[in-house]
Amino acid sequence: MTIKELEQRLDLPRASVRYYEQEGLLHPGRGANNYRDYTEEDLCTLEKVKLLRQLHLEVDTIRRIQAGELSLKEALDRQLGELSADQTALERSFRVCRALRAEGESYDALDPRPWLRELERDVPPPAPHFPQPRETQPPPSVAPNPIRRWGARFLDLSICALPWVILSTALHIQLPDNLIVTWLKSYPAYLLLLLVEPLLLHTWGYTPGKWLLGLKVRDRNGEKLTLRRARQRAWRLFGRGEGYNIPIYNIIREWKSYRACRDGEPMPWDSDDALPVEEDLSYVAEELKVRQFVGWVAAVVAILVLTVQVGFFALLPPCRGDLTVTEFSRNYNYYASLLDQDVPALDENGVADSTWSKLLDSALGWYQPNLTLETDETGKVTGFTVTWVSRPDAGVYGVPDQAMVNVLAASLLGAREGWWAQGFMDDILDFSGQLSDLPMEGSLSIEGLSLERKLDVRAGKLTDVSTNHDFYKPVGTEDVHALLTLTARIPE
Repeated sequence: MTIKELEQRLDLPRASVRYYEQEGLLHPGRGANNYRDYTEEDLCTLEKVKLLRQLHLEVDTIRRIQAGELSLKEALDRQLGELSADQTALERSFRVCRALRAEGESYDALDPRPWLRELERDVPPPAPHFPQPRETQPPPSVAPNPIRRWGARFLDLSICALPWVILSTALHIQLPDNLIVTWLKSYPAYLLLLLVEPLLLHTWGYTPGKWLLGLKVRDRNGEKLTLRRARQRAWRLFGRGEGYNIPIYNIIREWKSYRACRDGEPMPWDSDDALPVEEDLSYVAEELKVRQFVGWVAAVVAILVLTVQVGFFALLPPCRGDLTVTEFSRNYNYYASLLDQDVPALDENGVADSTWSKLLDSALGWYQPNLTLETDETGKVTGFTVTWVSRPDAGVYGVPDQAMVNVLAASLLGAREGWWAQGFMDDILDFSGQLSDLPMEGSLSIEGLSLERKLDVRAGKLTDVSTNHDFYKPVGTEDVHALLTLTARIPE
């Protein structure tokens, strides 16, 4: 028979069967598939071991009985002596407790000395056998529903991730976009769950996910968990069940936990030999009602929608409304990083980093651009001008890269955008598309921004060699000196 059949017939947890094997009290054979194959004789052996352990004989004593080093009669004689000592101690405690109760004394007036002398008179050697040995206890209820338990955990973790998403968005916290940072960003959610979940299990008895999916976690007596036990459970689950969220290791731990739960085995965080057996955890999976499942799905969808919307808020710049030069520069640098654009950074005075260079602009016949911010009499930014100066040795002159213009426009437009950030991103994409279609000379007005691009040839000659009017070639031998100016202003 399999170990599952064995534990069902004996009403013993699988961990106890394995424990007795490790202690040498049971020696099952192996089948052709190398799985343990338990016989009726093994079942009888375990029944004997269970009986003797419930009589509080030590495992080592049972091993000696099996080996023939000690007869059952001798072992029981010794045990009777020890149980008699336990009985005497219990009777004395009962007698003193009853007499003390009959006196009716208050705690403040209590004189403990005569009662202590009574308890300590003729005390036999201690024989602390109670409570019943842990491994002989019936296994706690496991709720072998790994998918429901995972779903509850997923919802709880998703809820705990929301505060970090909202906080990082509100504070415009930008972190590098790589796998290591993405992994590390998951830990604030786990930390919050480790703090909140024990409190909920101790006070409410549920978490949101468990409540919606009809899962109940209690101790063996059906009581809510103590705060200490709930905290211990949370940390053990995080380590033994989720592998501390360490890549690859977490997958291994989750797979092992899934199989154990599916097979009805108690989880490593459900039981602790250092704690009283009453604090073993018991899971109850109530019948899942349609409205509960619908509620769980609705909660997951709501969190997803809220997370996406909060993510859209990240598209809004840190400074809103009319901008000073310093505020504009902050918006610009924010978008340059958020949109991962290869553009020069601006200092607080709106001056671009002079060490930045772009190979594409050089190949299209231009030196690096110069930026000028336009302000009104109050110091608020009303527009900007980007100027490219031609390289005299270029063989062709094309429209330079417009990434910097896109970021500059986003910095102005974003400051005036409402709270529906997705619409703003559509505006930016529309602006970028129309800007890319703008020829070397032309103008457009879009989304509250008027834009004009002019080509001023001051020396030499250029001729249009493209159908879209975005490529020019020099004519003659004279070096070309030209300025390409793009000006954007907020209409009054």
